Order: sequence, then C-alpha cells, then structure tokens
Amino acid sequence: MKFKFVLLILMSLFFMGSCFGLDSPSLEIYKIQNERAAIYNALNLTDEQIKIYEGIISKNARTYEEKLTQLNKENFKIKVLEKSNADKSEIECQKKIVKSIQKGINNLQKEETKEFKKCLTHDQRSKYAMIKKLERKARKDSLHQKNYYKSNPQMRPFGNPVTCPCSNQNNK
Repeated sequence: MKFKFVLLILMSLFFMGSCFGLDSPSLEIYKIQNERAAIYNALNLTDEQIKIYEGIISKNARTYEEKLTQLNKENFKIKVLEKSNADKSEIECQKKIVKSIQKGINNLQKEETKEFKKCLTHDQRSKYAMIKKLERKARKDSLHQKNYYKSNPQMRPFGNPVTCPCSNQNNK
C-alpha cells in the first residue's frame, strides 16, 4: 500500500514536471550538438564531411532524445525516493538504472565518433585527438583545482581593488 502511494506521488510529480517544461532533454541535446559543432569547426571540414556529420546527427537525434527523457525520469525518481526516505536498496537499484542509461548514451556517442572519424583525413584525426586530449586535461585540472577563496576567506577575489587607508586620510 505504501509503495503504491509513493509510486502514485512519483508519477503525478513526473507529469507535473513535464507540463512545466522542467529538465527538457532537447536542451541537453542542443548542448551536445553545440559542443561537437565547435570541435568540428576547428577541424575545417569539407562540404562532404559536413553532410556526413549532419546525417549522423539526424540519424541519432531521436534516440538521444528518448534516452535523455528516460534519464531525466529516472533521475527524478531518485530524488523522490531520497526525499521520501525510501530504503537504500531501492535507491541503489534506481541508481543502477540511471548508470545503465548513462552508459547507453556514452556508447551511442562513441559509435557516432567512430563513424565520424572514418570520414576524416589523417591530419584532421590527429587534430581531433589533440583537442580531446586537451579537453580531458582541462577537465582533470578543474577537478584538482583548489578554491583559494574558500580556504582563506579574508583573501580578496582577483580584480577587486584594494583601497589604500592613506588615501582616505589625505582627502580629509
């Protein structure tokens, strides 16, 4: 009985969220496409390569949208389960479902990348590999970057001018 009640609340909240346009998967697809477009722009693609790229995107756009919608639903279920103080086993089971969906999305991205790399020249492939390497390095560096302002709250943020106490005395 309790499980049915939680499930009913979960479904009603899900449909309310979709009515108000929360967590729109099309926005996430748009972000992915913009990120890839920036990389592909740096590769100086020919018209034929651009057509291949657009074909790959159009072929998998619907699949991405379905998977991202499903991912948003499952993430929402996790939030509801955590707020309702559900069993840890139920939450862990739900997290496994989310991880499997994320893995599916990552596999789809890898397949698209492999398919796209087939149409690149040797120079473009090496440039693409370098861009990806720099991207991984930047991500890794951002994870290990210290927040100096948090460790020393008296430290002024960069760019804030320091007023000199002697200038205030001269104005008097």
